[in-house]
Amino acid sequence: AVDACPAGNNGTRDIIELPAGTYRIENGDSFEHILNGETHIRGAGMNQTVIVRTDLNAHDYIFAIMSTGTLTLQDMSIRQFSQNRRAESYNYGGPLMNFGTLRMYGVAMQGNSVRNGGAALVHEGQQAEIYSSVFAGNDGDTERGDAITNRGNMTLVNNAFRGNDEAIRNEAPLRANYNC
Repeated sequence: AVDACPAGNNGTRDIIELPAGTYRIENGDSFEHILNGETHIRGAGMNQTVIVRTDLNAHDYIFAIMSTGTLTLQDMSIRQFSQNRRAESYNYGGPLMNFGTLRMYGVAMQGNSVRNGGAALVHEGQQAEIYSSVFAGNDGDTERGDAITNRGNMTLVNNAFRGNDEAIRNEAPLRANYNC
């Protein structure tokens, strides 16, 4: 389900438990995971399991969910993803690029910065569902939106958007309830 690796458990979803701690992606590390199957990554808590990437010259997403992929993120933070994207076909977006299905429960996307919009998430896929999550201090630096660029079906329920110049650039169906 990740890169060229087959899904575990006879084709069922892969479940990855990330214990409490800070997981640093350092300068020069290649950490783009291309997801084609179903993967569930569960942390220990929004402020207990933290993924940090601070490579200003990065050009990879942390997770790229392909059209056949499903990623569920739960109880973690993704912080300080800073990217100076080179000229590519998709030269925007922060740590998450979704062409498939993305579900987020209790995830904080904080302090992510990119040059061309979607500092936390670019959604161009089939479905994105985000529940009880926080988007704070994300900077997309253009008219494409700071925290989220949405070009697919998206549902937002009980999320907090704080300190983003623009929370969402929406170009597709969006259902939102109790977001502030």
